Amino acid sequence: MPSPALLRGRCSTVGCFYVVTTVTAGRQRVFADPRCVDALTDELRGSDCKGITRSLAWVVMPDHLHWVLQLREGTLGRCMQSLKSRVAIAVNAHSGDGRPVWQRGYYDHLIRNEEDVRQQALYVMANPVRAGLASTLGEYPFALLAARMMGAQSSKLDSTGTVHMVPHAPSITNPSRPLALAWYRAVSAPSTK
Repeated sequence: MPSPALLRGRCSTVGCFYVVTTVTAGRQRVFADPRCVDALTDELRGSDCKGITRSLAWVVMPDHLHWVLQLREGTLGRCMQSLKSRVAIAVNAHSGDGRPVWQRGYYDHLIRNEEDVRQQALYVMANPVRAGLASTLGEYPFALLAARMMGAQSSKLDSTGTVHMVPHAPSITNPSRPLALAWYRAVSAPSTK
């Protein structure tokens, strides 16, 4: 059950910017599997394409998601419910076990000004470095930063208005991506701790 403190005072306003964090059930490393990452990133892009959100940055960590977004339609609660439901269906179709994928609820923070949007986006993008999954900003393969956060020219934007931090094919599971595969092997290896 989501914490009542997380629900108290939660507002959802179209046009506002938010940073959202949502965690897998039991902190399972669901997104250590690139196919599950594909399911999540497809839904993030789909939310943008449907006009529900405009993603400014996101990072898919093995057991959670950080997402900086502008809400463009509906409520944040409905957006998150839809995203988590669709991802859970796709992950369970892949795994076949039907276990819960997500913890209930999510953490969100309303971002009040443009400078805070940039700071939150950079903080989110640095999460893999802090977690030891990358040595530098931009090295982590399962992250996206909107061009407007980097000052990129509009001619460099993809169809969703974003530029990827690391050039890569649309599919995470593409074997031509040695960095993604090396990361997958590293996070899938048995822990030595």
